Amino acid sequence: MRYNKLYWSIRITACLLIIVVAMPIQAVQIREFPMYHLKDASIATYDQFGPVIYYNPQILRTLGPQISEFVRAHEHAHHFLQHMHREKLSTRTTDVAKLRRIFELEADCYAAKKVARHIALAAANNFSDTQGLRRPDKNHPTGNERAAVIRQCSKISS
Repeated sequence: MRYNKLYWSIRITACLLIIVVAMPIQAVQIREFPMYHLKDASIATYDQFGPVIYYNPQILRTLGPQISEFVRAHEHAHHFLQHMHREKLSTRTTDVAKLRRIFELEADCYAAKKVARHIALAAANNFSDTQGLRRPDKNHPTGNERAAVIRQCSKISS
C-alpha cells in the first residue's frame, strides 16, 4: 500500500512538471521585485519559483514613467521570447556577447510593438540622446542601433 501511494505521488508530480514545462511562458506569471542595489534599471531572470524581473526603483524614477514603461515591456519580452532558454540551448556559445546583443534588439522590437507609440518614441529618443554610438557594455547594442530598431518595429518615421 505504501509503495502504491509513493508511485502515484511521483506520477502526479511528474505530470504536473510536464504541464508546467509545456505551458507557454505567457501563461506563467512573471513576478517583479524591487532591488535597490541593482546596477542596471532592471533584469529578467529566473529564480527557484520561475520567471522574475528585478528592477531598481531609484534608476527607473530618474528615467521617468514613459521610459520605465518601455523598460518593463522590454524585460517581459526577454521572458516571452525565451532568451535565457535560447542562450542555454545555443550552439553559438563562442560569441555569447553577440547573441545577447541580438536578444536585446529582439526585446526592444517586441516591447516597441506592445507599448503605445509615444512610449516607443520616448525610448528611441532616450537611447539616441543618452548612448548614441556608445554601448553600455559588450552585451548591449549601441544606443543608435536600439533606437533604429524601436522606430522600425513601432513604425515611427525617423
